[in-house]
Amino acid sequence: SFPKSLVRVWTTISDAAFQQILENLYQWAILQESDRDTTDSSAVLSLTEPFLTGLRANLCNLDASPPWTPIDPLQIRVLEREAGLLQPSEPVTTEDLEHYCNDQWDTVLHYLVGTSNKKKPPPAMVQFLLQTGLMQTDPDGKDDEKEYITEHGYDFMLQDNMQQVWHFVEQYLNSAEKLDKERKELRKEALLLLICLSFGKVGQGYLGSSLNKNCKTMIKDLSHFGLLYITKIGKITIFYPTRVAVHLAGTTT
Repeated sequence: SFPKSLVRVWTTISDAAFQQILENLYQWAILQESDRDTTDSSAVLSLTEPFLTGLRANLCNLDASPPWTPIDPLQIRVLEREAGLLQPSEPVTTEDLEHYCNDQWDTVLHYLVGTSNKKKPPPAMVQFLLQTGLMQTDPDGKDDEKEYITEHGYDFMLQDNMQQVWHFVEQYLNSAEKLDKERKELRKEALLLLICLSFGKVGQGYLGSSLNKNCKTMIKDLSHFGLLYITKIGKITIFYPTRVAVHLAGTTT
């Protein structure tokens, strides 16, 4: 723990910028401040206990890995037999994941520009395109069932692929925050999920039972973006991070 006034001396930025950084760290549950209502001279800053515990574990562990239960091909075969599947499925390869990621993303981009011979994205994704202002219903009010790309959507199309993906993820985080204005927990959980994905391995499957209820919903949403591939064996959910998901956190820092 350090006095807030001492931490301020460590930086050369403006007071407003310093306070904004602190607010972000509070929101992300990285930093906590004792006596936040008192003067800066008596306030004390420290890392939150969960972040400090995770930081210590990372510094002491050379094998960085996500905090989820991995599943190997042999376990998958056992699950398939228990589910009564006579024909074993083909293993999910990195090539499969790359194709799936590109196909999901191409579906979104083609829908944005109005390509008629391509499949339509899931309803949740269409609604998301409307919420983010990339598309709109007929401005003339003649056809409320058809969506059209906006000027903002055209600007979006000119960005490179990683910028486009991050734009969607950023908007997803914002929508999570709006859904949970009081507790502010959904945004934290979504950020944590994205960070954990950066420690995942492309081609490695993980059990959905490792996730809490909110994160189980989030992986379905992220699969629409092509960040994850999800499959089910009976009642067991298995998710696979794609290359974009694993590299997302690192390319945006």
